[in-house]
Amino acid sequence: MTKKCFGLAALFLAISFASCDDGRDYSKYDADEAESAYAPAKDVRMVKSLRTTANVKGREYLWEHVFEYDKHNRIKEINLLMKRHTKEGFDYYECNITSKANYYYFGKELDIRYSIEWEYPEKPLANRSKTGSASAVLNSSGNIIKMSSLDFEYSGNVLRTAYSDGGRRYELLRDRYNDVTGYIAYDNYMDTVIVDRRDKYIYSTAMNNTNFDFSGYLGYWGFEAEIPYIDIPYDAVYQIAAFGMVGSTSQRLPGTWKLDEEGYPLEYTASDGRKTIVTYVE
Repeated sequence: MTKKCFGLAALFLAISFASCDDGRDYSKYDADEAESAYAPAKDVRMVKSLRTTANVKGREYLWEHVFEYDKHNRIKEINLLMKRHTKEGFDYYECNITSKANYYYFGKELDIRYSIEWEYPEKPLANRSKTGSASAVLNSSGNIIKMSSLDFEYSGNVLRTAYSDGGRRYELLRDRYNDVTGYIAYDNYMDTVIVDRRDKYIYSTAMNNTNFDFSGYLGYWGFEAEIPYIDIPYDAVYQIAAFGMVGSTSQRLPGTWKLDEEGYPLEYTASDGRKTIVTYVE
């Protein structure tokens, strides 16, 4: 866990991932009046929060995402609370992480600004905080075509390939429902396979009748490994695939779920034992 709280990627994020604010006055931004090429899913139930818990060798872990939306049902703000444990030598120290990410829509541009705080109750000198930002360019269909070091290629509304400036190419693999079942990452210069997640993921027969793509949230799409602070499932400070910003979303629910009497997902159990509880906007 230490790498996640002290990794070099986090320390150098401001240099490698900062976006230009081009003089915009974000204090005057009105989310309800802002126009955007991006449009969220319609006529579906809106996810309010995801609360994931796990117990690892007697240590409790927590990940809780809370979502806020504007009047157009676009994601407006994500608040995250994490409880982790970092290891130093033979000892573990509690690490509480809180973050906030705000989404700003400007036609064919999307800006995301976030702040993160790390608190160590037993080692307060290690406490720290940072702010950062990310920018994306959208096409006329409202799908992201460029973000960070990535460029995206679509077939209609279906994302097929993501290209990284670092030389990787991510090809998404899908089933007959167009749900993502895995991906293959290539060295785009040598055309050799770097990562093979072919047929890695399975789906239940239950349809996804929410505004949220759980396969994106769980990291099934692969390419988000290139984007700092969105690269680790559960830990992601902000989301893009989960809200349909990179084309069509999954029609079915991934993995094992408990549903309510109306067929909406309530509880997910991951292969490593983590349990996720879903709540909805009333």
